[in-house]
Amino acid sequence: MKPIRTENWIGPTCQKKVFNNKELLNTLNGIVHPAVRKDFISWAEDQSSNYVIQEAAIIFEIGSQDFYDCIILVTAPKETRINRIMQRDASNTVEGIEARMRNQLSDNKKIESSDYTIQNENLEQTKVQVLDVHRDLLNKI
Repeated sequence: MKPIRTENWIGPTCQKKVFNNKELLNTLNGIVHPAVRKDFISWAEDQSSNYVIQEAAIIFEIGSQDFYDCIILVTAPKETRINRIMQRDASNTVEGIEARMRNQLSDNKKIESSDYTIQNENLEQTKVQVLDVHRDLLNKI
């Protein structure tokens, strides 16, 4: 399978339909995420590093947390997340972003189930937290 590498690959019309309809969202997640998982496993098997990291925004929502040895939650305040998404892709609307967020668990619930939490507000502080997690992971190997 060739990975999709385009920005905003789900157009605004589709986003509005999917993120406001749980049934459509579950159907889409049921198609996309197993394929992503399969591709990641294939890629991870070819790596020679001490550990690999997979970015996955909705680990808990799709019930895939048991696939991982460790969960690192990276979070930021809601307004910061919205601003970053808008800067990354101006075709997003605040309404559309918030519709996606409503389909995600709260940070408090994710924190309870995560092994590490990194607050991604200030780049220098985030770097320190990432290095702390990295050192801890290396010590556990």
